[in-house]
Amino acid sequence: MVLEILDRLTVLRNINIVAAVLHATLAISALSVVFDKGSIQVPVFWGTARWNSTECELQGYGEGVPVCPNLDPGADGRHQLNLNFSVLLICSQCITTAGHLWQAWLARPGTWFVRWVFEYGIKAISWAEYVFTAALTNHVLLYYSGQLDVRAHIIGYAAQGTLMVIGLTQDLFRHWSLTAPREAPVCKVVILCLFVLGFFNLMSVWFPSLYVLWFDTPADQTPPSFVKWIVLLEFLLYSSFGFVQLYFFIPYLLRDAAHYTPRYLEEQLALDGLSFLAKLLLNVAFSTCFVYQVCGSDE
Repeated sequence: MVLEILDRLTVLRNINIVAAVLHATLAISALSVVFDKGSIQVPVFWGTARWNSTECELQGYGEGVPVCPNLDPGADGRHQLNLNFSVLLICSQCITTAGHLWQAWLARPGTWFVRWVFEYGIKAISWAEYVFTAALTNHVLLYYSGQLDVRAHIIGYAAQGTLMVIGLTQDLFRHWSLTAPREAPVCKVVILCLFVLGFFNLMSVWFPSLYVLWFDTPADQTPPSFVKWIVLLEFLLYSSFGFVQLYFFIPYLLRDAAHYTPRYLEEQLALDGLSFLAKLLLNVAFSTCFVYQVCGSDE
């Protein structure tokens, strides 16, 4: 039993060291792109309203519409600031690298981290890291999918960060019910409700982008086809976090504590792998398509 635990600790430590190296490599590659081509800065806008039924009717919103979007790009308050996406992505990779290094350092006998991963199934450090990195990388995707409004970005940060808090809360409720079996029915209901809430949060971020890119893009403003595919692939990777979490939770939801066999280490490794794939895809796409512009244009 002791040897088995030590072997699992070795796996956990080595995986985190490898992950830290890979994410550090992505950060260095992004930094090299900045030195080669410069950083990418993009404008952020704040949508303003026009309270004028006559103007709204002239803009085609119908008769008697009291308020409509102010579409004049020169209107006061529209262009707020510029954001440096190159720095944003480098910071995301650095945070992830630091998170994996911390986990590798804590992957030794007797630490709270080992106890939480192997005994409790609570992926606290990973969820905390995702709160920041998932929101940062998602910001880039929101912008390139046409969501330019500051409010959309703030909602994206809130929804994406809340998704990670939901994941942590599910881990906590599972551990609680396994240590107090009498509370299991209530805990399982709460966990199922959290999966539904997570789906709502996920779609609040991704549905507007996917709908505009794939179904409701004006014919004279069609984005490059690679943008649609990048956003779709990132959506599939991000949503797979929930499906992977559900996959590992189904045995717990269907069985009582006496017959439940946890696979906590596998959970941790699966989420780490998805995190790396999502950030790798975005970094490669950002460098090749948006910085070096070698992905071509729309048909």
